[in-house]
Amino acid sequence: MRIYVVGFTALLFILAFYVFFRFSYGFIRDEAMHRAEALLDNTILRIDRVLDAVETAAGNSAWEVEAHLDEPDSLYAVISRFVERNPIICGSAVAFRKDFYEGGREYFSPYVYDTEEGMEQRDLGNDTYNYQEKEWFAEPLRTGKPHWSEPYFDMGGGDMIMTTYSLPLYDEQNTCTPSSRRIFRWRG
Repeated sequence: MRIYVVGFTALLFILAFYVFFRFSYGFIRDEAMHRAEALLDNTILRIDRVLDAVETAAGNSAWEVEAHLDEPDSLYAVISRFVERNPIICGSAVAFRKDFYEGGREYFSPYVYDTEEGMEQRDLGNDTYNYQEKEWFAEPLRTGKPHWSEPYFDMGGGDMIMTTYSLPLYDEQNTCTPSSRRIFRWRG
């Protein structure tokens, strides 16, 4: 009789444990899915805020770049102020179509970027970095519309993984002439 009682009790214990396990497993799985969805939604909202901030900053500074198109060497100062005032943006450039400036500058793209040592600047318009073939330049020039590039490693430019928001700029004849490049690395 003891064997039957112990066996029946063990069977009830195993059955109760199985039911408890299945209930707990389903509850924990559902709770984990709910938390993951909430975290994903929160992350998407944070990324959207960052993208919107970059677009707004670029749009708000476009007039200043357009005002200095006749003074190419002053663009470094304009771009430097832009990067300094926008901590989410790690660099900015203005890239011009081939031969936009007469007198020796076939390609010209002043670029300012933030490093651990401070602000650095360079001209991306050189023989080793053909920016005219890059998506961030070609697409907005082709469409005349702002463009977000897919993330990429910018070898020879920023030398980091980045994404680029390109905003076409227009000269006095309302021709889509240069492409303004606003790059950012999300610090957060």
